[in-house]
Amino acid sequence: MKAEQKLRSFSIFCLVILGISITCGHVDVHVGVILDLELLDGVVNNSSISMAVEDFYTTTGRDYRTRLILHDQNSQGSVVEAASAGLLLMKTVGVEAIIGPQTSEEADFLAYMGNEAHVPIVSFSVVNSLISPSRTPYFIRMAQNDSAQARPIASILKAFGWKELILIHDDSYSGNGPIPYLTDAIQEVGTDIFRRIPLPSTADEAAIRQIMHELSDLPVRVFIVHLPVSLGGSFFRLANEAGMMVDGYAWIITSRLANLVKSMDPAVVNSMEGVLGIKTHVPKSLLLDNFRQRWKRKFRKEHPEADVSDIDVHALWAYDATWAIALAAEKAFSPGVSPILHPIPPTEANSKKLMGMEVSPVGPKLLQALLATRFNGLSGVISLPEGELNSFNTFEIINVVNDGAGRKVGYWTPGYGLSRVLSIEKNYSTNAEDLASIIWPGGNTIVPKSPTATNVTILRVGVPVKTGYNEFVAVELEPNATKGYVVDIFRTVMETMPYVQLDFQPYDNGHVEELGYYDELIYQVFLKRYDAVVGDTTIRANRSNYVDFSQPFTDSGISMIVPVVDADVTKKILWFLAPFSMELWFATAGISVVKGVLIWFFERSTNEEFQGTIPEQLIYEWIMTVREKLISTVGAGEKLNTNHSRFVSSLWTFVIFVLVTSYAANLTSILTVEKLRPKVTDLQTLIKNKENIGCQNGSFVLEFLKEQGADESNIIPYPSVEEYVKALNLGSPNGGVSAIVDEIPYIKVFLKKYCRNYTMAGKTYRTGGFAFAFPIGSPLVSDVSRAVVQFNQYRMNEIENKWFGNMTCPDPLEATDMNYELSISSFRFIYLTTISISAVTVVLYLINISYEERKRAKIAAEVELVKPADDSIRDVESSDDDQAQVIDETINTHNGEDEAGAVGESRNDQAGPSSLAGSASSSVEVGTKESDLQVSKRR
Repeated sequence: MKAEQKLRSFSIFCLVILGISITCGHVDVHVGVILDLELLDGVVNNSSISMAVEDFYTTTGRDYRTRLILHDQNSQGSVVEAASAGLLLMKTVGVEAIIGPQTSEEADFLAYMGNEAHVPIVSFSVVNSLISPSRTPYFIRMAQNDSAQARPIASILKAFGWKELILIHDDSYSGNGPIPYLTDAIQEVGTDIFRRIPLPSTADEAAIRQIMHELSDLPVRVFIVHLPVSLGGSFFRLANEAGMMVDGYAWIITSRLANLVKSMDPAVVNSMEGVLGIKTHVPKSLLLDNFRQRWKRKFRKEHPEADVSDIDVHALWAYDATWAIALAAEKAFSPGVSPILHPIPPTEANSKKLMGMEVSPVGPKLLQALLATRFNGLSGVISLPEGELNSFNTFEIINVVNDGAGRKVGYWTPGYGLSRVLSIEKNYSTNAEDLASIIWPGGNTIVPKSPTATNVTILRVGVPVKTGYNEFVAVELEPNATKGYVVDIFRTVMETMPYVQLDFQPYDNGHVEELGYYDELIYQVFLKRYDAVVGDTTIRANRSNYVDFSQPFTDSGISMIVPVVDADVTKKILWFLAPFSMELWFATAGISVVKGVLIWFFERSTNEEFQGTIPEQLIYEWIMTVREKLISTVGAGEKLNTNHSRFVSSLWTFVIFVLVTSYAANLTSILTVEKLRPKVTDLQTLIKNKENIGCQNGSFVLEFLKEQGADESNIIPYPSVEEYVKALNLGSPNGGVSAIVDEIPYIKVFLKKYCRNYTMAGKTYRTGGFAFAFPIGSPLVSDVSRAVVQFNQYRMNEIENKWFGNMTCPDPLEATDMNYELSISSFRFIYLTTISISAVTVVLYLINISYEERKRAKIAAEVELVKPADDSIRDVESSDDDQAQVIDETINTHNGEDEAGAVGESRNDQAGPSSLAGSASSSVEVGTKESDLQVSKRR
């Protein structure tokens, strides 16, 4: 007990001493810094960050409870090194925030790490709009989003009336980020992107020279350049060497280069004379001037070998980012909040680990404090309500001149557009007059205009020779003319390139429309016989080894053409039995018989309606069952006396309800389904059954079918649409085919003519579609592809209607005008059966009436023979109704005696003379009455 008390007292003492040290001292907040310290930019930014920490705790005059402890890590410009440094800082050091890194590729990975570990990643140089705080909330962009410069650039284009331009950017994460925003903004002002050239991030001087050679042959002389400093410097130096920084050219650089012009090599800046740039505007302030002076003194002292004339905006943002973290730390860690004194117990939410790294318990509070931070920084008003700077919307428009500085020629603001000064309030403007005079490349002040082509290139175009499907490509050798759907598309696309003339050359190698013909045609491009191939050429993997294909301009895929068969069920005579199987019909009939027998058994002794002869009862029960089925009610006219019968009848009511509703629903479904269906729906079934399959002459589809497992002996090529029809009509057993396998564009043309009897069915196997072929690396590929995409939106229908007509013939399986009305022939069986049974019933009725009349006459004659004369006189005045009633009763009695049969006769034999006398007396009475009736009628 004493040992436990001593241990408890010692623990309390330690906590008190530690609490006093925290209260009297400071809480250390560890912050990581990940920069590329191999580059001068990284060294400059690191110097700015360290000065920010010093200034925050020494110049404000406040006693802060927290202290930022910086931990520097060198990323060496590598994503792997940056990720490794981030993991080290989070796992080993336990940092609460990270400043950096410098590139988008590094920041993208670190942003996800910070999001998982709840460690804010505050970047001052990553402006890429693809990395968004909305995706990774713990990523804070202390910089201007690069998408904000799209509208200023578009305003400049509109101001100088440039209608076409070439967009050059590096093919990297940072280089591709603002391109969609730039493209939209440029097109909104009526300017077309003539060509977009993505440079590899690792492009050497040889690759850049090749690009310059291609650009010099193009008619467009207006360029937008979005490149990093490392690549942009070499690009402009080589552009100057290629003679492209002279009169007639116009160059615009994005803020990615413009913000760093002052820190670039003076030799490179000299080669950029006349370039316009979009630069982030940093408002002037005494605080900024003071910092610049102090920073220059310190940096030159620490790095005397470095040649840096001034600090750039990224270093200012690095300074402000450090201050923002220091201010947020004060809110997140005080009063009395410390991850050391108050560790959060492990729970499902905070025990999450990333590669063995604990989740920061203070991260959420620190993030909220950062988002709520607002202060006047070196670069302007700092506010991060959505995780990025939202107050930097003003840009400077600079003109690069020989002195190495960017001469300011105006501003762009969201409210006023272009203007020479910021303080003037005016309407939104995109006028060149609102900018100062500009020195263009070559030292000229005259605005460059979009020039015309200085030379014309003749493009040798190979086209296939075809005998079928001439709607796509048709070659007429005498006179030499090439036309068709594909040719018109290509001509329309090339209208956007007036510097190119087309020379169509038919390719006839003596093996036209044989297997491999198209491969040979495309291979001629590789052999430099043709500069392009235009035809119904499909993108195939083996062909891509020799040529580059443009964007496909047709639907892609392979499918089947099959005949349609009539599936109209109402054409069968007993179609109304289709909703139920024959087993169900027989079962229903059997249950009906059982039900009738049971009810007769229960009711026969107490219910007069269930008494009589067996045939009468069977007919009665059948009639009642049919009535119950038709009107779904039990006992329509049938009165039951016993509870047993009522119970059985109730069960039958439920059965009838289920049967009738099911029958109606199933019959409705049968009558509303398609009346036509494809005869074949599966290619593999045809191949398995070794049925004949057709394809087009010379098409790669033959090889495709062999790859699917079809025997070559079952594959029959055909040259034309007409041959397709003949083969399908014959069918596989008669030497034709069961289906035609072809590409979807051909199938559409076929179905346009023969859609009533055939349809496309089965699985669609994806292919590349029709495209134009060019030599590998040809600059025309991207231009033609872009034009194809735009063409699809505007003129496709026009050219399709020209060559294929208005494709209004509907697919028989999808036709909306299908006649679903039932004709009288659909009910012929029911009508004939009803009429026949009714006729038989009438005949039976007439026979029965005739039989009754003959019987009545016979009885009347017998009565007449035995009638006394005095009875005739006495009953002359009796009424006609009474006389007729007597005769009817006599006839009924006679009928009953006849139906009794042998029983009645034996009874009469046993009655003896007295009975005979009675019978005779009755007969005499009836005869007398009948005679009196006849006398009355004569009167």
